[in-house]
Amino acid sequence: MKRLFCLLFFLGLSHPGLGGCIVIVRTEKAIFIGADSKSITYHYDSTGKKFIEKSNQLSCSIHKAGKFYFANTGFAQEQQIEFAETACKGAKSLEDIRIKFSELMIKYYETNLELIRRKNKYFYKEKVEGSFADVAFFTIENNKPQVMVLYFNTLNSFLDKVRVGIKPDTESDIHIMGVAKTAFTMSDEKKNYFERLSINEPVQFIQEYIESEIKSSPEFVGGSIDILQVTVTGDKWIRRKRNCY
Repeated sequence: MKRLFCLLFFLGLSHPGLGGCIVIVRTEKAIFIGADSKSITYHYDSTGKKFIEKSNQLSCSIHKAGKFYFANTGFAQEQQIEFAETACKGAKSLEDIRIKFSELMIKYYETNLELIRRKNKYFYKEKVEGSFADVAFFTIENNKPQVMVLYFNTLNSFLDKVRVGIKPDTESDIHIMGVAKTAFTMSDEKKNYFERLSINEPVQFIQEYIESEIKSSPEFVGGSIDILQVTVTGDKWIRRKRNCY
């Protein structure tokens, strides 16, 4: 199992341009997941040539679909939710979901991101190229907490036709999705503190870590923090906005 700050390979995929921070902690008996409430979307203006940024401080990033749960951040969140719900229907395992969801999302992303790239290469390079979306699925399987995070990224230069890849992670005990500036800038003392906290007080760790991202990246992370706990006996909201399920 991988703990927190040895995950720089995955944290390096952070995409602050699209906002949001989601933190997942898996223990032997439970899954804890927390998310801020800020999301950023982009729309064409009336001329169809310029992108307009729109921020939402009441977004809920944690969802439930049957016996499965998922959390999402990054580009095209509404489409992520629709395809995640589709992939969860009839699925028997996280692997079933990975296969179906990946197929749907890659096809969608390669088509729509290519349209964006052709229309505005500068916007594509600044806001999309590299890592542009993270989606986590989690559940209890065979009485054990299971988590799968899919990190979506572009595979080539903005000068070439868009190709999308996925880096899956099912082994780590801790996942930081979306904005992860704090993990790169904190002192060794702070890293050790968060490491201990993630083991002994996962809810407090999630709360404090996301709060640190709100302070360091208020343009990308903000609003109230939702925290959900999932165990063999079911789920329990520790903190929740009204618009979460």
